[in-house]
Amino acid sequence: MEAQGALPLMNSSWGLTETAPACLIVHEPIGRSGVSGVPVPGLTVKLIPNDEMRCEIRVKEPNVMQGCLGDPAKTAEAFDDEGFFITGDAVRFVDEADPSRGLLFDGRVSEDFKLNTGTWVQAGGLRMNAGVSGSAKRIARAIVLAEPPSLEASEITDKGSLNPRKIITRRSALLERLYDNEDPALIRV
Repeated sequence: MEAQGALPLMNSSWGLTETAPACLIVHEPIGRSGVSGVPVPGLTVKLIPNDEMRCEIRVKEPNVMQGCLGDPAKTAEAFDDEGFFITGDAVRFVDEADPSRGLLFDGRVSEDFKLNTGTWVQAGGLRMNAGVSGSAKRIARAIVLAEPPSLEASEITDKGSLNPRKIITRRSALLERLYDNEDPALIRV
């Protein structure tokens, strides 16, 4: 292979089974992973930002499913009041000053939870703990689970990611132990 002296165009995209398939697609050479791209033609994107411009992404387009077959209640849960499909995914702009550069995938909104202090924790970001500070951005204590997360108890989503809200609810006794400084199973990082 001959060196061309520039980044190659390597396409990637973002979408869901319900969006058959892609909603965003990379349109320019990029030098990093995680970039999902810009909306495909005909797609309308709705971004719901938080204070840090991490946005929940919702979509509306002809190839988005029309509803859950035979289940009007699930269909109502899947769409907001403007008809946008609620994806549950979060994105950020590659460059806030230039939205045409596209969006970065930034985890699942359902992984987020609020501390008693009112601080939102973005659990997906905790996977990279080194060099991070602040109570909402790093892991400081842990307990190893004797029983792995359960698919049957909805602690694991159908896409294979953890459902922190369900885990926190189902394992509230373990959560209490996590804040007990005398618990012998407590691991401090």
